[in-house]
Amino acid sequence: MSTLQNLHQHTTYCDGNDTPEEVVLTAIEKGFCGIGFSGHCYMPYGAYYSMSLESTKTYRAEIARLKEKYADQIDVFCGIEISFQGTDFLVYGLDKEWFLAHPEIESMKFSSFLTLLAE
Repeated sequence: MSTLQNLHQHTTYCDGNDTPEEVVLTAIEKGFCGIGFSGHCYMPYGAYYSMSLESTKTYRAEIARLKEKYADQIDVFCGIEISFQGTDFLVYGLDKEWFLAHPEIESMKFSSFLTLLAE
């Protein structure tokens, strides 16, 4: 059984070159057991490479569709990449509503950010 996984994959939803389905199919072809998508999350200050609020919604729906479609061939994970005070984090399990509800993350200390994530 393969243990190959990539949990940091960008797509055409932000600054990647391939669609999510192309990524999944390539990962299956190469024998991966898991693929994790990490689109750049929406941030109010709007970096050019980030997903918009609308594309974030579409991104999440597309990854959910692929997770279901290829469930018998590969594990598919939906995450986001958030840039926090110059450091990038891959976060799985949060949605855009969480980020919109916590605009203070732009200026909080790292320890406070981790505490907020753990709540």
